[in-house]
Amino acid sequence: MLSAASYFSSQNVLFKGGSRCLVPITVCLGIICLLLIAGIILMYFQASSKRGYLWGPDGLFMSTELKSWSDSRQYCRDRGADLVIINTEEKQRHISSFIKERVWIGLSDIENEGNMKWVDNSPLKQGFWVEGEPNNYHGKS
Repeated sequence: MLSAASYFSSQNVLFKGGSRCLVPITVCLGIICLLLIAGIILMYFQASSKRGYLWGPDGLFMSTELKSWSDSRQYCRDRGADLVIINTEEKQRHISSFIKERVWIGLSDIENEGNMKWVDNSPLKQGFWVEGEPNNYHGKS
């Protein structure tokens, strides 16, 4: 028959021996959790791309569907947004840093040829264009 002291002593030995296995098991479970989280995030971004848009910084997104300016604006408005207004050189540089494709912005002269206005009806005060811009991309406004 075991005394209480020898019983608790034997339990401590068993616990100490068993705890050596807990560290690698805990590390493995932690790594598995991190890999699962990374996989979920990757799948989310792949699914987003397949739905036709790519998220950028500051909540901006770019559709991968080819549309006219009017159709692009309607696409945005149907989703509670609008085409981007670029009213500072800093914002122009920021957007240009992650968008390399041709995209529609929220500026047009659709109401009055030659009178450029942003989608919020504010007039174009200063543009930050490369040579040949702004244009309507071969008449597809």
